[in-house]
This record gives sequence, C-alpha cells and structure tokens, in this order.
Amino acid sequence: STSELIFGESESGITFDMHGMNVIGKLTIGSETCRVETKITITLHGNRPSDIVSNERPPSLKGITVIGQISLHGKRFYRTWTRLAKTVEPGDKVILLQHKVNWMPNQQIVLVTTSMKDSREWHRNEIGIIEYVVENPVP
Repeated sequence: STSELIFGESESGITFDMHGMNVIGKLTIGSETCRVETKITITLHGNRPSDIVSNERPPSLKGITVIGQISLHGKRFYRTWTRLAKTVEPGDKVILLQHKVNWMPNQQIVLVTTSMKDSREWHRNEIGIIEYVVENPVP
C-alpha cells in the first residue's frame, strides 16, 4: 500500500484521540535524523468488552495495528531504566539513582518491586511523577 500518515510537530504539542487505528501502509512520527522533540499524545478511548475472551474483536478496537511499517522517532532519554542507589521507603519524595539520566519533570517513572511474586492481581510496583531532577545531589 502507498498510504502514509505523518505526524508533524507543533510547539504546543499534538493530541490525537481515538478508539483505535488500523494502519495499512506507514505511520511516521519523526525520523532518525529529525527527531520529534515536542509532546505527542495518543489517547485510546473505550472500555474493554466484558465478552472479549469469547467474542474476539479486531485488534484496532482499542489499539493501533500496523500492516506495513511504523516509524516512531522522538527525543532520546538515557537511560530508560537504572537501579536505585539507596532504598526508597514509603513516603520518600527523593530517590537516588546509580546512573546519570536525562529525565524531565512531569514524566512518569515506575519503581518495580523486588518481590518474588508480581502479577496484575498482586503487585507492589509504584508509579511516580518526576517533579525535578538534580544532576549531582549531595547524599
């Protein structure tokens, strides 16, 4: 197929709301040589049907399916994961990391459990929002 959906860039960011998308061709956001630096938000709306197991739906019901090529190139964040340099206790507002990162305020982070059991029904993972980043904290 020769169709292509290309997301541009806007200083204020781009918001795209949908139930699902089926791309037959190409979906492009940025490129390796011209990365998108502003925020692009794709929000999928709708509820999971109660009979989803017995009554199969198309993958694009609440998702993005691509038959062809998907090319997404945004700002690179290094490291995408790291280890804690110090144990985080309940209620702590500061975490110390073992490696330098270029994370930014308002990004979400996930603190993953070290427990042996981790499942959807029983997990101890925590999601947090970065308020600020200090490059060289004094412990």
